[in-house]
Amino acid sequence: MSMLPDRAARAFPLLLLGLMAGMAVMLDRVTEVPSFAPGAADRTPDLRISHFAAIGHGEDGKPLYQLKADQMRHYPNDGRSEFERASLQRTLPGEPALSVQADKATANAGGDQLWFEQDVLLARAAGETPAVQLRTSRLQLDARLGQASSDAPTKLRMGADQASSTGFHYDHDQARLKLSSKVSIDYAPPKR
Repeated sequence: MSMLPDRAARAFPLLLLGLMAGMAVMLDRVTEVPSFAPGAADRTPDLRISHFAAIGHGEDGKPLYQLKADQMRHYPNDGRSEFERASLQRTLPGEPALSVQADKATANAGGDQLWFEQDVLLARAAGETPAVQLRTSRLQLDARLGQASSDAPTKLRMGADQASSTGFHYDHDQARLKLSSKVSIDYAPPKR
């Protein structure tokens, strides 16, 4: 009989340790820390700037690009930035000035891709060719490739000529514009 209490006394610490381990596993499974919850950081900006302005300069110190917005928000999970009432100005040497305005815009982490949405106006000043105005509800600019595109209804005016389409793709390096669908063109032939 003296053996039974001795075995129970030796097993008690092991039983207590097993019970504590079981409780720790159970608490780990039912406890969720909100700051580490997946998706929480997706919706929370880490930086907000009112009256945002950024200028990109060339090697000669002259401004090439200027991006302004009433408000800018940066999201750390993917590095994107969102802009309210955005305006982009491009002044490259030897090229007509170009501007894009929109109610909303988003830039990827590298800043080489921009998406403009809601009441988008792209305007290019006259140079060797007449001035251009393009209106759409969505516009994507890829600065690295020198391309612009949209899948939304678009109206284009170049001098006295007008075109409308649903979607387009423009390649700046090749000076090629492709109108996607539902194309209508009003061409004003030059006066003789």
